Amino acid sequence: MNLSIVVEDGTVVQDGEAFTKLDVSSVPINIRALQWRGDAGHIEYVNGDTETRITELPAWALTVQSHLLDAKANDNKESPELVAKLVLQEERKVIEAAYPAVAPSSLLQITNSGLPSISMTPYIRKADGAVIGAYSGTMLGAEGVNSFHTLTQLQRKVGCPIFANPATSPENLDAFLEMLRVEGYTVHGSSTDLFSYPLWTLDMAKAAAKISRAAEVFSTAESAGFTWQGMLFDADATARANVAAKAVQLVLDPSITMVGWKLKTNMLVAIPAADFKQMALDLTLHMEGVYQNTWVIKAQIDAATTIAEVKAV
Repeated sequence: MNLSIVVEDGTVVQDGEAFTKLDVSSVPINIRALQWRGDAGHIEYVNGDTETRITELPAWALTVQSHLLDAKANDNKESPELVAKLVLQEERKVIEAAYPAVAPSSLLQITNSGLPSISMTPYIRKADGAVIGAYSGTMLGAEGVNSFHTLTQLQRKVGCPIFANPATSPENLDAFLEMLRVEGYTVHGSSTDLFSYPLWTLDMAKAAAKISRAAEVFSTAESAGFTWQGMLFDADATARANVAAKAVQLVLDPSITMVGWKLKTNMLVAIPAADFKQMALDLTLHMEGVYQNTWVIKAQIDAATTIAEVKAV
């Protein structure tokens, strides 16, 4: 049995039959939806928390199911067209759940590619609002299809999935569908509602993880700041540039003996010039250590042999 319960509008789909505006008052208030396929499923939460995998329908789902059976007995089911649409939506939710959130830097390499006759925008997963890739909103003629093909090569290097609606290039639909097949895409839906999903491979997972984890480590280090002789200095890119510039000035002008500086805590301090130059050197060494830490992480990601191992790094 397949069963989908969407709390927001009371939509319930069971084995291809859809019913809307059913009584879902038995569902706990923190639950957004339930998806059941065969002998297992998962529960989705309204705040985007990690899904809970289940192997047995909870009591509240059985209550909703009883309301569905009552509606079915009264022949209140929806039209075949609406059923097909709802089933398609639920299937796409399951497919999209497999994609992780994309790193902003990876996304920008796709959306700012500047390739001709194609527009790329962030693709947002409706279930939790996460940006999981880029979407080709418009493709113009054969040139647009060629640009999309170029981007499918780039997505493997930067780990940013590219989704597409083949209908955006109707005059080249057959050629576009063939290109998607060759590139390992899954084309989902009917002739009037097509959507294509890229294969989430180990190489793409590694590319995405290396970019996102490196950015995470560096961002954490920058946010934490740099402590030197009991003083907490800013360590972001702008602060490091300011420190380097001041250190150069001190080398060029030996007459400067003291440096006034604002710490990360907004406290103003006076630092002897010799001490400031040492602090600048130590800050550089500190950030080099952060870089080296990202290299270790990237090596661990490269050594992973499964997507699950990549996620665990």
